[in-house]
Amino acid sequence: MANQDTQAGQSGQSEVNANERFPSANAQSQKQTFRRIKDASRMVSELRDGDGIDPRIEHRKRQRSRMQEKPDYAAARLASQIARCINANLNCNPLSDFQVQNIVPGKGNSFVVTLSPVIPQLDYDPQIILRHATDMIPHFRGEIARTIHRKQVPNLRFLVAPSATSLEK
Repeated sequence: MANQDTQAGQSGQSEVNANERFPSANAQSQKQTFRRIKDASRMVSELRDGDGIDPRIEHRKRQRSRMQEKPDYAAARLASQIARCINANLNCNPLSDFQVQNIVPGKGNSFVVTLSPVIPQLDYDPQIILRHATDMIPHFRGEIARTIHRKQVPNLRFLVAPSATSLEK
């Protein structure tokens, strides 16, 4: 009987030790809080760049900067298709002497189109040309939708390059 009591006592003790060594599932599922070291200089002999900064945050910053540097080939290809389509449809009276000089992808599904005269010495009022180009946006968007088969037709915004005579003044 005494032998059984000592075995029961030892098995009870081993259960306690097992619980200490292997925490329960509830303790593991609780999220551990991040403790920030307030005075890092006490922990190391000398401080260097990046000490005390979470490496995961640094990695995210590097990834974002790489993504911003990387050219968007799909947007550039779409911009060239839009430029060809607009150049083909610049046949109305005030815009017939103009061509697409530059097209830049904007935020989201928009593009900024810069118009310039075919003949550099042409005298024109940029405000009138801009107004005509803005009035023609629905026509251009319709032609773009027919030419380039996309789910969403891009939004257009026009700019007009200043005339040579206005630059001389």
